Amino acid sequence: GDLYEQPLARLGTVEEHRIVHGTDPIHSLQFHPDGDRIFLWLASGECRVWSRARRLLLEAPRPQLRPNTQGATFNVSADGRWLASANGADQTAFLFPLDGPPEAAPLVLRRGDVSVTFGVAFPPDGRWLAVGDEGALSLWPLARDYPRVLAGPGGPLQGLAFDPHGQWVAAGGNDSQIWIWPLGGGSRHTVLDAGARIVTLTASP
Repeated sequence: GDLYEQPLARLGTVEEHRIVHGTDPIHSLQFHPDGDRIFLWLASGECRVWSRARRLLLEAPRPQLRPNTQGATFNVSADGRWLASANGADQTAFLFPLDGPPEAAPLVLRRGDVSVTFGVAFPPDGRWLAVGDEGALSLWPLARDYPRVLAGPGGPLQGLAFDPHGQWVAAGGNDSQIWIWPLGGGSRHTVLDAGARIVTLTASP
């Protein structure tokens, strides 16, 4: 479960530096194109995101992969916008947006005529997601954006509002709670209690 780092320019001249310590073995890892974030797939099936600069785990999409499944993979697109995963045990691939709220539900890609998906890969321009299955390759177009679905409190959400700068969106309903989701990556939602049923919301300029 430990991850070590060593500059290639000083390979063999300095000791390696441990940047992540844990008891869950690391199955595989991948750098984000920004050079800071490292995506770690652990043997338990959990995916974690580590910041090299801040030396801490980040709030980010964390797909749950089936523990110790042969053929299960994940991949980050070259433009840093998407994280794709395949379990290696069903016909589903998942596509997580990395440029929005970390709690956004993934886009589910499924072919009914196959039983298992294995590898996932992106081209350098990020226009496609390739998904390998038992005997064929599926190419899913990524030329357009897809909806971001954010899980709320479970009841009707009547009041909705964006802040004037487009940095967050808020929603509220019958349970008196106001849920606020940052629209940039890196942080999760905040819940405020208004003390009464919410019919409408507005943000001050």
